[in-house]
Amino acid sequence: MHSRSSLAAVALAVLALAPSCDRKTKDAGAPGGSSAPSGGAPSWAHGTWKFSQTDASAVSGWLEFKLAGDGTRGTVHQIDYRCAGQPGCGNDGTFEATESSVTLHTPTWKDETFRVRTAANVMEWTRNDIVLVHLVAEPPEKPAPPPDPAEDQPIPCKTDADCPKSLACGPCEANTPIIRKLTHIECYRNPCNGHREGYCKDAICVVKPPN
Repeated sequence: MHSRSSLAAVALAVLALAPSCDRKTKDAGAPGGSSAPSGGAPSWAHGTWKFSQTDASAVSGWLEFKLAGDGTRGTVHQIDYRCAGQPGCGNDGTFEATESSVTLHTPTWKDETFRVRTAANVMEWTRNDIVLVHLVAEPPEKPAPPPDPAEDQPIPCKTDADCPKSLACGPCEANTPIIRKLTHIECYRNPCNGHREGYCKDAICVVKPPN
């Protein structure tokens, strides 16, 4: 839970950036301090969004909005990097929102309403045209590519030249099929007793018996 003094410090740090804010951002809707907003679901809060909250040039945390019901209200979850791991860190609660305003019910923002203006991936919370919170949308994480089934298969070959000449990560036993993924990793210690290499046998690469 943030104290009023710490919130004021955050606001002052963000205010230092206010002159450099994009003045092309849309600033419409009811002024801050109005009653709880109503209307359609705001585009900036649809689904689940994460934002980096910035103080000066440092990322201080993120906010996550989850809409529920008619799409004008939901839950908000905050993680503050500056106090992560400490008791009471975070700022969970609920919110109501329109395209141009948000009212929060959290330990730090107790029934406070801000005007919201957005441009591209930037969102600013203002009161009396003063930027109090500056948020930048994080790009969605790219899902990891599916594993290549060929990586778990023996390496096909036509001649010995198609097979690896050094097996730093094994396998070690003679005539064991060489799995492709074993040739793509680095080992700090060779598990084999001496040098091992591959050769072609029955159209797949296997461990060549030691001389």
